[in-house]
Amino acid sequence: TNTDSSCFTFDVLGDSRSNYSTWGQVAALANQYKTDFSIHLGDIVDDGTNLTSWTQWFSYGAGFLNKNLTYYCVGNHEANDTTLFQNIFTLPDSQNTELYYSFEYDNAVFICLNTEYITNQQTQWLYSTLHNYQNKKWKIVFFHRPFYSIGYHVGEMDTYLDTWWKAFDSAGVDLIFSGHEHLYERTKPINYSVNPNTPVNEYGSNYGQGRCEIICGGAGAPLYAGTPDVYTQAYASVNHFCKISVCGNILIDSTFSINGSLIDSFIFDKTNSAVESKLLENELKIYPNPVYESIYIQINNSYLGKANIEVFQSDGKKIKSVNIDKKNNILNTQIDLPGIPEGLYILKVFINGKELQKT
Repeated sequence: TNTDSSCFTFDVLGDSRSNYSTWGQVAALANQYKTDFSIHLGDIVDDGTNLTSWTQWFSYGAGFLNKNLTYYCVGNHEANDTTLFQNIFTLPDSQNTELYYSFEYDNAVFICLNTEYITNQQTQWLYSTLHNYQNKKWKIVFFHRPFYSIGYHVGEMDTYLDTWWKAFDSAGVDLIFSGHEHLYERTKPINYSVNPNTPVNEYGSNYGQGRCEIICGGAGAPLYAGTPDVYTQAYASVNHFCKISVCGNILIDSTFSINGSLIDSFIFDKTNSAVESKLLENELKIYPNPVYESIYIQINNSYLGKANIEVFQSDGKKIKSVNIDKKNNILNTQIDLPGIPEGLYILKVFINGKELQKT
């Protein structure tokens, strides 16, 4: 964690497999832009079980790798057997695995997920991690397979829109980085919870604003072509990397092609966006939906005192009751519901006699 400054930079690369000389060129260019750390989005090598592939990758990227602290996520080309991946890299340890983890840097939290083997345990960990870091100004998530794309892998993450992406919406995640598609794409603002069919008006972590997903998969793998769709803000089928600068309330993305030209850039400004404005007055937010074994509740109103939260089955049977002392306008809490069967549930919140209700 960097505590000396509220400004830092990092670069993002993905899919460096196959054309290792191209990987070397992209890495050398990225190395010219000095950053505090780097993120690699997976599909590092052709075959994660083949030591020769790793040797080639290290050889061509030596100048970059020797000078850059890099956080990696596992891609499908490493996923069949992650033994070498886990032996080669020392990554933050979460839940006794290095295949998904989080780390803090200054006023940001970074969350790495494993899209190659998604378990309920990982999903629950994601929910709790987003909850634990809800007060971080910047929330950045990265993993291999994208949700929204225009390449060859459209729809591969659709199953997790109602779990992972809705959690991103609820927590106000700012940026989502993915690889897998061998191209560059930046989406328009997406808030699946508000509108599952079209983009929303603006990027941001406030209620109703949308996520920015960036596909950065051009560090060496054979390039893909794509056809821009309703979600596409920027697109290029070129080898590239992204450089991100964060300074207080400002985040700037600059994406460079292999020849050093700027192919996309945007500014994300939170200057007029207070954390408290994520919740409207008297709003009750519940995520994830559907619920698995834990539910996270956010309440914003001016009522202070004893809060009672109750969960009922659709037949009226009460299955959980929790009492909390609400000392501030915003209350964030977690309720565990282990073994909850599939069905419709009603949650009621009483604060000094005032009821909020959401089904």
